[in-house]
Amino acid sequence: MPPDEDDTARNVRLGVRARRWARARARKTPDDARAVDVRVVSYNLLAPSSLEKHKRELYRVGSHRLESFKRARAVACELESLNADVVCAQEVEKEALEVVSERLRRSGTQAAAMATRAGKADGCVVLYNARKFEAESAETIYFDELERGLGDNVAVAVVLRHRVRDDFRVICVSAHLLFNPKRGDVKVGQARVLLDTVGRLRRSVSERGMVAHCVICGDYNFSPRSALYEFFSTGRINLAQLNRRELSGSLVDVMANDGDSDDDGVDVPECASETETLAMQAFRRGWDANGFALAFGDKSVPFPSRTGVELKLTATSENGLDVEEVRNLMRLTAGGAVLHHALEGELRSAYATVDGQEPEFTTCHGKFCGTNDYVWHTANGFEPTAVLKCPNVEDVLRHGRLPSVRYPSDHISLAVDFLVE
Repeated sequence: MPPDEDDTARNVRLGVRARRWARARARKTPDDARAVDVRVVSYNLLAPSSLEKHKRELYRVGSHRLESFKRARAVACELESLNADVVCAQEVEKEALEVVSERLRRSGTQAAAMATRAGKADGCVVLYNARKFEAESAETIYFDELERGLGDNVAVAVVLRHRVRDDFRVICVSAHLLFNPKRGDVKVGQARVLLDTVGRLRRSVSERGMVAHCVICGDYNFSPRSALYEFFSTGRINLAQLNRRELSGSLVDVMANDGDSDDDGVDVPECASETETLAMQAFRRGWDANGFALAFGDKSVPFPSRTGVELKLTATSENGLDVEEVRNLMRLTAGGAVLHHALEGELRSAYATVDGQEPEFTTCHGKFCGTNDYVWHTANGFEPTAVLKCPNVEDVLRHGRLPSVRYPSDHISLAVDFLVE
């Protein structure tokens, strides 16, 4: 073993030990002696291609911390130290996956499936402990292939069967959603497709007479105070009431002007119908017909128009294009602008459940320090019992943000212990 390998492993272990586990206050004592513990880790590894592209503006740290092979070895050491049953990783490139797989093979961990972004080197992957689970099926999610216009982001969903208990399945998902905070339409559309896919997989398991538990991990690029976070946790979102550029709740350039100002557009006349008023409100919040089609997923047939609402436009404007866009939005909002996802009311955040809040931060680089990563899960017999808290943010900032000698990515790993009753 090379000398620097020892140093790498030692520093990473110190990083893990510097973090504390928060445990559920009232952990259930299972009546069934066959209860199963499952540790899940979610981790954005910071792809070398992304690091190279943004290193001057985002990663103001020593070049020795950014070398890709050394970082891959550090990630492998960290994952080995965390001893997870399932690893859901994002921004994974081939070299890093090979290094991680080789390191974890001793514990029986292997990759189930990987999806790589079109024309890019990185993607998402799910790894699992083959001594404990068997990968029954896997599905790769290429958003733009499923619905044109949803971008090159990807996700992976794997259905795992426990080798001892055969009465349940765990659907494990690794996802990386769009970063661009101005494209709330695409971000909502990706979230809808992701959760629809998980819902479909869950139904297929249930139809075979088994319980299906879901754990949906990833880098979602929205804050805990955002409308998109509420969409995941509640299952519904009213798009007409929200600015398209502010759905993610973070990194919004309020000075930017791309034609989406709330003051632009057609004024709402007093005699406007309910449908027209809704369309105008949406238009003034940066929405257009294409944006609604991406979010709701119906680009060919405007689904609300099937309600038979008569569309009359009372407004006038010097800009004829604005009027036409409002008319198009009326066709899309005649049945309202509330979107529901497939797991409505069933998703919980593991960290918020156990620790009472999301981590103080999950990513920290030269332009941003905040929370973008989450571990969502379905409840009812699949309960989080412990979560690994984030490092002390003052310590991270003191050492020049991330990556650092203890933390090899600009994201921290999220680790959750679940109990399957």
